[in-house]
Amino acid sequence: MKRTVIIYILLMLSFVSACAKPMSGVDNTAAAGKDAGSSTTETAQTEKNTVAPTENHLGEHSVSAHLVISGIEAYHEFVKAAELDDKAFQEYLDSHSTYSMNGINAREDAIKAINALNSVPMPEIAGFDLELADLNYAYDNVSFWFKSNGVDGSLLTFDVKLPISDEDAQEIKDGYDRELVEIPVKDDYPELKYLLRVVLDDKPDSYSYFNTNIHSHRVCFITNMKDDDFLNMLQSCRYTTISDYVQSHM
Repeated sequence: MKRTVIIYILLMLSFVSACAKPMSGVDNTAAAGKDAGSSTTETAQTEKNTVAPTENHLGEHSVSAHLVISGIEAYHEFVKAAELDDKAFQEYLDSHSTYSMNGINAREDAIKAINALNSVPMPEIAGFDLELADLNYAYDNVSFWFKSNGVDGSLLTFDVKLPISDEDAQEIKDGYDRELVEIPVKDDYPELKYLLRVVLDDKPDSYSYFNTNIHSHRVCFITNMKDDDFLNMLQSCRYTTISDYVQSHM
């Protein structure tokens, strides 16, 4: 399991760098190797604009600092540990001192991380399970990794920036050095201000990249789904927080 988490993190480092800044070249290994799992029977609504807890809620960390949580049970355990006293939390931390807990050195770090994770929207997608949540301190973003609980092997990464941003489609286009095709959203795609698909000149893999703004957070989707299937999925997608998601799926 530890080796699997390390592989995930190495993949996410390259993936996040592709979505966190204008694309001079999409990293095509970013979405490879994802696993996930969870069906959605309920939907929950967050406030229209989710707000990060403070302007500098993550503090100073090294580029390699990540909090990686593998599934809903691990997240539930992490939240419960943060409610313990300092001594008990340190015992929990000592038993989880792996690369996946990098950046968590005290109970206060865990509380800040939980607040950061809950400050961004998280999708609830029928037929998909949450496999992994990654809080990346260096890029100030969260990635949620999902996998279809069916047999088609569909994968989806939802990468969301922590800072509030109300950028529109034109602003995003102006910041990229790749062509972005705007897909009309109107009222067909709940919560989306716009939807831009990245045009790849050479597409050696089967992954597609989409940019949008949800609850005033910049979001990047990476998926191996066919475009039509992905767009159909977005039409029924609703957004919640990770804590509400975990509570409804435990």
